[in-house]
Amino acid sequence: MRASVVQTETYLTLDIGATHTRAYLFDVADGMYRLVALGHSNTTAFAPLGNPRFGRPVGDVWEGARRAIEHLESLVGFHLLDEEGLLSVGTNPQAPDQVFAMASFGAPVRAVLMGVLPTLSLASLERVVAGTYSHVVAKFSAVDAMDPETRLTRLVEAFPDVVALAGGTDQGAESVLLDFAYLLQRAAQFWPLAQRPWILYAGNANVAPKIERLLGQHFEIRIADNVRPKLTEERLGPARRAYWGIVRQWWVERYPGLDTVYEQAQGRLTFTAEAFRRAARILHAVYAGQGSGLALDVGSRYTYVRYGPRADDTQGRVFPWGLGEGLAAWLDQPAFWEEVSYHSHLDEAQVRNFLYQKRLYPDTLPMSEEELHLEEAVAEALMGQVLRELDETRTPALDFALVSGSVFRGAPSPGRALLTALNGLQPRGITVLLVDLAGVVPSLGVLAEVNQYAAVHLMGSVHLAPLAVVISPRWRAGRRGAPGSLGELTLTYSNGESISLTLQPGLIQRLPLAPGRMGSLSLIPHRRVDLGAGYGEAFEVQVPGALMGVIIDNRGRPLPHEALAEKARWLAMLPATLA
Repeated sequence: MRASVVQTETYLTLDIGATHTRAYLFDVADGMYRLVALGHSNTTAFAPLGNPRFGRPVGDVWEGARRAIEHLESLVGFHLLDEEGLLSVGTNPQAPDQVFAMASFGAPVRAVLMGVLPTLSLASLERVVAGTYSHVVAKFSAVDAMDPETRLTRLVEAFPDVVALAGGTDQGAESVLLDFAYLLQRAAQFWPLAQRPWILYAGNANVAPKIERLLGQHFEIRIADNVRPKLTEERLGPARRAYWGIVRQWWVERYPGLDTVYEQAQGRLTFTAEAFRRAARILHAVYAGQGSGLALDVGSRYTYVRYGPRADDTQGRVFPWGLGEGLAAWLDQPAFWEEVSYHSHLDEAQVRNFLYQKRLYPDTLPMSEEELHLEEAVAEALMGQVLRELDETRTPALDFALVSGSVFRGAPSPGRALLTALNGLQPRGITVLLVDLAGVVPSLGVLAEVNQYAAVHLMGSVHLAPLAVVISPRWRAGRRGAPGSLGELTLTYSNGESISLTLQPGLIQRLPLAPGRMGSLSLIPHRRVDLGAGYGEAFEVQVPGALMGVIIDNRGRPLPHEALAEKARWLAMLPATLA
């Protein structure tokens, strides 16, 4: 019998996406925190009659959350909501001890950035907003080649929701910042009072009182620590938290029912991208702390990516692309249709029709093998677009990769989720691949902030175990094409037993290595083959166990055209279930 953990609270997390709302219940079972059950519902932010763009009622965000909790209640067999349909944490004895909410459904905030120098303060502001649900509509700096009237016109016509202003080290520049403040004062005359933007000031601390005095009468203003207190020091955390707070308030004011979610969560409302970022940082550190990593969440409206050479040196970005509302950006992009066609082996007319239908009805499920293949192909193409936007090679060398999203949660088999991830990322070398099959990664991010026991226990559960350790060789073709054999691999288990394998090009091969175990890989590549250490370089490495063991993807990098469309062939080489 396992000993009980010190802190035994029940947690409910709500993940409100653009298409679906999910409710997760976490509690202690046999001395360990576990995911007890998962309830879901359609998101009602724009329901029941549709999207507000069409002039119809906008619905109620809390209604979808309540339905997800009711579904959860039907699974666990007891009531979480009181007679009024509220959680009433603290007064309802059956309510969870703590509630957390995450959101990713809302429209992006229109942001204007103002900095003294493009390479310093303005670049820092770009990094502050990069991992948020924002659309930067204009940038201003002290070296802009614009006269005052042109600058004013451009600012007014940008019609921002937020203006972020920074510049000067502490004890540094003042006049440029005050000029920007006077510019905002003038612009305020042209914006309706109820639609004036929030102001975030994160510049020279000595100027902050003057900025607040000049702008406080016209705008809601937040003051954060200087993003550049010294020329050689960048401090983004306080400004990022203040900016997230503005975005959260902006959403709460515009989406009915989100205020109820905020109250039910007792103020613990964050954004899915931020929660995903926290969890990805933890998982990256666990599985490849000193190695490169990439975490990708493909949602309905947004795609979030976190990437970097080490767990403590990463960047995050949000792209307005997804498998629902986020397809709007690609409806008039023939190059994207061509790439999806390339991944699916279906003609562009079928691809265009699917994109339009999925954009209008994002909650529809694929009803045929062809539709399933198309949905996976769109996700693969989106992942490829993200990698290109990051200036990464199409076949990145990754020590750790995490992918999440409905296309993976809803995959009919773990093998299909694995192939979608491999076709989209096309990693090379040795990669610990974690696929979020239950959608619990954002919940890990919020729970890790309040209960380290819960976070550690969840990381040890099947929901957050690696799906596979993937070995992805690349090779230089000779005059006769690919080598007949790519090399030799030996996997030695902790009990001393070992299995050897000859790597064959054009196949997907597998070796068993269960979660919780460790294995030692000895790799001896052909002289024209790179298995992760360089062409012809032999090496040994310790790898963790995974749900599907060690997968060797010998299809080549980048993947040849025919390999992308032959999923049935590759699935036959993988186990049908995780058992």
